[in-house]
Amino acid sequence: MLVYPGITQLDMTGPQEVFSKARGVNVQLYWKDLDPVASASGLQLIPNCTFEDETPIDLLCIPGGPGQV
Repeated sequence: MLVYPGITQLDMTGPQEVFSKARGVNVQLYWKDLDPVASASGLQLIPNCTFEDETPIDLLCIPGGPGQV
């Protein structure tokens, strides 16, 4: 899942919760670095992968929010 400054937290954590319940699914939070990312409401999200990581991605979820622009 992509996280970014200004993300709507529920748009990320809702799907993340569903994906994490599926067998064999490993949900990763991607951002350009591993520093905490503030959601639109100020909640700090902590990415665990960067764009430089070579972790294979089968599905990339890009949640909504004012930061997507």
